[in-house]
Amino acid sequence: MPGGSDDEVETPPVVAVDVGGTKVAAGIVRGAAVSDRVQFATPPRPGIGALVDAVRDIVARMPEVPGPVAVATAGLVRKGALQALNDTFDVPDWEPFQAPLAQALGRPVVLLNDAQAATCGEYRYGAGRGAASMVFLTLSTGIGGGIVADGRLLTGHQGLAGSIGQIRLDPGNPGSPRLEEKASGAGLARLATAVAGRPVPADRALADDDPALQALVAEMARLVAGAIAGLAATVDPQLVVIGGGLGLAPGVLDKLRATLQAYPPLYRPALVAAVLGHDVGLVGAADWRSRLGSG
Repeated sequence: MPGGSDDEVETPPVVAVDVGGTKVAAGIVRGAAVSDRVQFATPPRPGIGALVDAVRDIVARMPEVPGPVAVATAGLVRKGALQALNDTFDVPDWEPFQAPLAQALGRPVVLLNDAQAATCGEYRYGAGRGAASMVFLTLSTGIGGGIVADGRLLTGHQGLAGSIGQIRLDPGNPGSPRLEEKASGAGLARLATAVAGRPVPADRALADDDPALQALVAEMARLVAGAIAGLAATVDPQLVVIGGGLGLAPGVLDKLRATLQAYPPLYRPALVAAVLGHDVGLVGAADWRSRLGSG
């Protein structure tokens, strides 16, 4: 999975779908370009049947393009089965997803975790272009990520590779909070609301000059920087690409860089902003599909 070069041949079009906790999006992807984009809300806490119906409905709105459909989805993906990591989807155990999708669409399906798909997109066409290795870290409502090591996307034995938000803050205590509980957009909003005694969304907590809220923002940066330093010791990436609504909010990347300075140089990979925007999952899923062949 080498990074792109300026003399790439034109890639064929791919129908790609991104199934997230709040929206289902689809488009025709050619390289990093997305056209004919369609989006609608994800059904509330869907099971496999509702997810299959949503993908079938959105693909039906796409122009006819031959070949497999590339699907990026929230949750863990292993051998065509899906398992939710939180209560976004009502899929608690490994349930077949790829086969029902292929049956409903009447064509092959390539299935990948959405954060891993985003990693593919940023590595191939975005901020990781030309790097030998990288970590993609998306700070959004939750925290996800992906890892490219020596030019190869790591998916892991259980599809768990890159699930950075699931790291326990106290590694010696399996009941301790996960990183995304304290440092995600949802986590920051929950903590800020408790401190302020009124609803405080994450973006407002970032911009508010209340010392108590700024202390929460500083703690968020400290926890994420610690996770990045741990990743440096584990996979030693050339750079870490930061994405997501929280990660790309004004000032957050600078806070992470400043906080990371407390660690020795070996544990301070370069931090750069993601560049592909909301369609990175579509671009990455299509790229992954293209690399697997026409199936």
